This record gives sequence, structure tokens and C-alpha cells, in this order.
Amino acid sequence: MAGKERIDKLLVQRQLAGSRERARALILAGRVIVDDQTVDKVGSQVFTTSEIRLRGEDIPYASR
Repeated sequence: MAGKERIDKLLVQRQLAGSRERARALILAGRVIVDDQTVDKVGSQVFTTSEIRLRGEDIPYASR
């Protein structure tokens, strides 16, 4: 049986986010999808075997 881990940690481990801060921002923006469900809570526990995707294009910087 697969264990569970916080979604923000998994995003960093799978290199979908560069840091946990960036992972939090993606989650709060509604861009993280786990097993076809949008995740909206930073501390959500998900199975380590779950499919994780990001919605839309990632913009690594913000213009001034």
C-alpha cells in the first residue's frame, strides 16, 4: 500500500515546482490536479503513487 505525503512536498520532489513556496502558489492558484481532482489546500495529503499535473503554462517570473 502506498503512503501519503503533503502535496507541496511532492510537487518539489517531482520537480513540478522549484520550491515549496512556488508549490504553495500553484496550489492556491488552482493549477494543481491530482488524479483528475483540483487540489486547493496546501497541506492536502495525497498518495505518493498519485498522478500529479499542472494546469496551464508555468511562468517562472513576473514582469514589473
